[in-house]
Amino acid sequence: MLITDNGTQFDNQKMREQCERLQIDHRFFSISHPQTNRQAKLTNKVLLNSLKKKIKEAKSEWVELLNQIL
Repeated sequence: MLITDNGTQFDNQKMREQCERLQIDHRFFSISHPQTNRQAKLTNKVLLNSLKKKIKEAKSEWVELLNQIL
């Protein structure tokens, strides 16, 4: 599941196609809801840490590992 705010940068055809292809449930939440903000921040932190770790390990082959991480 991917949780984002209601920003238009996250609601476009390419984003919907990518989420569908990767079988990601993309949900939008209002930024004024504290519980949702916390959950989105924690999710983003986990994703960023995973990406950083894999990129550091894989060096130039990180593109092939992107789907595994997500």
